[in-house]
Amino acid sequence: MRGRKTSVPLRKRIAYKQTRDVVLISFAVGFLLSLIQVYFDFKSEIQTFDETVHQVVSTVHQTAARAAYNLEIELAEEVAQGLFAFKSIVGVSIHDNIGTELTRQSRPEPETQTILSVDSFRWITDVIFGGLKEHRIELRFAEDAAVSAGEIRVKTAPYLVAIELFQRSVFTMILDVVRTLFLAVILSLAFYHLLAKPLYLMSTALTKADPDQPELTRLTTSERNRDDEFHILAESINSLLRIIGERNQERNEAEEILRQTGLSLENTVKKRTAELQSTALAAEAANLAKSNFLATMSHEIRTPLNGVLGLAQLLKDTHLDQDQIKKVETILSSGKTLLSIINDVLDMSKIEAGGLELENHPFNLRNLISTITTPFQGLADDKGLDLVVDDGVGSQLIVKGDAHRLRQILWNLLSNAIKFTEAGKITLTIEELPDVGSPVVNINGHVLHFSVRDTGAGIAAHRVDAIFDAFTQEDNTITRKHGGTGLGLSIVKELTELMGGSIDAESDLGKGTTFHVYLPFDRATKSEADAISLRKTYDRTQTIEPLNILLAEDNEVNAVIAKAFLEKFGHKVNHVENGKLAVEASRDGWADLILMDVHMPEMNGIDATQAIRATHIGKNLPIIGVTAEAFAERHVVFMEAGMDGVLTKPFTELQLAETLAAHRKRERRGILRTPAPEATSLPIQNNSNSRAEPAADSGILPAGDAEKLNSYRQQLGADTVSALLHEAQTALKSRFEEVQQGVQDGDSAQVREAAHAMKGVSDSMFASRVCRLAAIIEEKSSDVTALQTLMPEMETAVQTAIVWWRAEASQAAPGPKTNDNVKSP
Repeated sequence: MRGRKTSVPLRKRIAYKQTRDVVLISFAVGFLLSLIQVYFDFKSEIQTFDETVHQVVSTVHQTAARAAYNLEIELAEEVAQGLFAFKSIVGVSIHDNIGTELTRQSRPEPETQTILSVDSFRWITDVIFGGLKEHRIELRFAEDAAVSAGEIRVKTAPYLVAIELFQRSVFTMILDVVRTLFLAVILSLAFYHLLAKPLYLMSTALTKADPDQPELTRLTTSERNRDDEFHILAESINSLLRIIGERNQERNEAEEILRQTGLSLENTVKKRTAELQSTALAAEAANLAKSNFLATMSHEIRTPLNGVLGLAQLLKDTHLDQDQIKKVETILSSGKTLLSIINDVLDMSKIEAGGLELENHPFNLRNLISTITTPFQGLADDKGLDLVVDDGVGSQLIVKGDAHRLRQILWNLLSNAIKFTEAGKITLTIEELPDVGSPVVNINGHVLHFSVRDTGAGIAAHRVDAIFDAFTQEDNTITRKHGGTGLGLSIVKELTELMGGSIDAESDLGKGTTFHVYLPFDRATKSEADAISLRKTYDRTQTIEPLNILLAEDNEVNAVIAKAFLEKFGHKVNHVENGKLAVEASRDGWADLILMDVHMPEMNGIDATQAIRATHIGKNLPIIGVTAEAFAERHVVFMEAGMDGVLTKPFTELQLAETLAAHRKRERRGILRTPAPEATSLPIQNNSNSRAEPAADSGILPAGDAEKLNSYRQQLGADTVSALLHEAQTALKSRFEEVQQGVQDGDSAQVREAAHAMKGVSDSMFASRVCRLAAIIEEKSSDVTALQTLMPEMETAVQTAIVWWRAEASQAAPGPKTNDNVKSP
């Protein structure tokens, strides 16, 4: 409260409220009393009105009787005129004893107007007094009351008297109200000095009070208020201020102690925090170094190991004697074991580094289980074991999730079960659980329970929880007897929890072990389930009927490449340049499958897909999106638009073949068409590592990737690649001129569209620098300043790319390539 000034608004002040209330109450009381008085006046006037009329008439009774008896008309008129002295009489008639009218007189119109209009209030007086009245008084002589001289008829209008009474009442009410208000003002002034003013002085003094120095702010009251309520209130406030001051002093002392303690504690916390941060950073650095080392060594070892295994496989297919075959099989077995260990180490390092991403695609659970258990059936037979699959979910269950990681989980569990079981059987059980009561809840999907039970050696009870730790096995004799790193179950646990599930184990030593895995999966939509049921698994060894494929691609080079691959597989291809033409071409029912580029002029791939899906023919037609966008969230957008799958550019023959096999329908649609030529076995290079990883961005990218271009030569042939390079040069020049014109005109839409086309052309023929710059220009198409800065660098990159393409186009085809003789999809 120290130094605080308070100004109370007028309407909030007690004096104002007090005056207002007193005036209003006084006015209401005075007005009400005046109304009561007026009411009684009117009531009294009503009661005496008729009596007054008869009294007035009685004054001329004998005169009127003589005039009626003697038939003196002039005297009757005088009598009638005399009665008009009473204002309420408006008409008079005198009759003789046989009813003959001697005279009839009416009041003349008033010469002056009253303060209040008569007509305005007549209806009120009529209601109160009853309106016009006629009084009939029989005329008799005082000397002989038995003789009737005639009759006088008097017509009265009470409103004339009532108006005067009303005027008097109004003036009386005004006088009473003024008198009452004057009294209210006097009372308000008295109450102000008695109540409001002392309170105001006390509140003003209180606002200036200093609780830290209560002796300097002591409230006082006048001698007149000694020992009354104001005096008691002031003393109470003084006592309260004194107590507050004491508490403030105690608080200040406590705060000072607390501040000193806080400073000491803060220094201690800073010291401990610094020590913990140093320890955490050291641990994090050690863990990161370990993960990086494991990842690097895994990659470095796996690359030459793939060569060893490949050469060993090739060597096995040559003419060898039994001893050499045995040695080669030992090499293959040892190499596969080593590769499995390296894969485990790599997976664990990815999990620890947080770099493992899960997919979410629909798949048929029964088909996946079949592909997992089939290889283990032979291993189980070799050891004399029974491998039993108890599938309780049926063959038609389609779920959405990461099929690859589910395969890895079950593969590890089945592998361990067969490895550690010498006799008996291994049972894989699959069942769907309700959400209620299950360890994992997934209201909008499926909760699946997988259990792998074996009849092996089992695990000691005190070691069950430890088997999921990395590099841990049940005991050291297992490593010596069976080998392994102890990472398998740790990876299984990490993957299960990453997928939102849980895992636990139960075991009886000497009787066997059971692993329980609970995993949630999303529910596939009807369209996704229908698409899965129509798919045909890709089989490298089977010749499959060629397809009629509609290719929607605006980039000339990409179109030539895709068409060359498809025709090489034996398929028929219809190429269109944009989404609008693709929609029109799909209507005749010729196509079995559509390859749809996402970014095209006039109508993009997403809009075209939605338009095709809206037709009867395109409802179930497989549509594969083709795009250079590699981000998974963008692929989700394409799938939601109606695409069945997404193929990322640039793609290899094998990737295209697997995509076609995964999304073609099981049966050709029942539409007549020109028979396709009989499919022939065409070789496809099976080299998953043929696409080199992009070079690190050091600021200036190379003109192009010669290794990838040579891979294209091997797949398509030198003549085809040479033609593509010439086509790419022309297209790149044309698109670059469009970009220049767009920058000059300030047309951001033209710049964005032409830059996107440049990105597609350069990416298709591996011109890395142009592709990178085109992507930047497409992103900054609305920033004129940035575009002007980038144009010189882009012009140099285009010229460099064209020179490189020209040099590459003149090269001869490379030597013969190695194939896996894979049948076309």
